[in-house]
Amino acid sequence: RLTTGVVDSVTNSIVMNPDAHSILYTGTRKGVYKTLNFGDTWFPMNSGLGADSSNVTVVTIDEDNPDILYVGTSSGNVYRSDNAGGVWTNVSSVSASIEDIKVDVSNPIEVYVATQDSGVFYSTDRGVSFSERNTDLTVPPLYLPLTVLSLAIDTSGPNSKVYAGTQNNGVFLYDVIDTTWTPINSGLTSGIIH
Repeated sequence: RLTTGVVDSVTNSIVMNPDAHSILYTGTRKGVYKTLNFGDTWFPMNSGLGADSSNVTVVTIDEDNPDILYVGTSSGNVYRSDNAGGVWTNVSSVSASIEDIKVDVSNPIEVYVATQDSGVFYSTDRGVSFSERNTDLTVPPLYLPLTVLSLAIDTSGPNSKVYAGTQNNGVFLYDVIDTTWTPINSGLTSGIIH
C-alpha cells in the first residue's frame, strides 16, 4: 500500500500530472493530497479549502496547463488552484453536490461539472461562473435534471463531444452546437455509469 502521509483511506478521486507522471493528486474526506514520487509519500495541499477540505469529492487537472487544478465538493463549491495545489481559491459554486469535473482540453477555459440531482453545469471562464446545461438531460415522467456521476470529453473532431454517465439512466451525449443531450444506451445492461 502506498499511503504514507494519507490520513484518510476513503479516496474519492485521483489524477496524474500528464507531463510528470510521478506527480499525482488525490481527493479524500480529509482534503487534497499530493505526491511527487509515484505515491511513496503524500502530503496535504489544503490551503484555502477551509471547512471544505472534509467535503472534497473530485480533483481534476487541466491537461493543457497541469499547474491548474479544480476541486469539487459535496457542498457544491468549486475551487481552483493555479499553482499546482499550493493555494485553492473558491471561484464559484453550483446548487448540488459535485460528482465530477472535466476540462475541455481543446479550449481549457471551458469546464463541465457533474452533480447530484442537478445535471451538468458549464463554465466558459475557468470555473468563475457556471450555467446549467440540462436541456433534454431528463427522463419522464417528472423531467427533472438527472444525477450525473461522470463526464468524458472527446476533442478529436471539429467540435467537442461531451458524454455524461448517469445514475440509473445510462449515458447521454451532448451536442455543443444545439446544446442538447441525447441518450445513447443501445446495448447497455446497466443504467448506473461511473
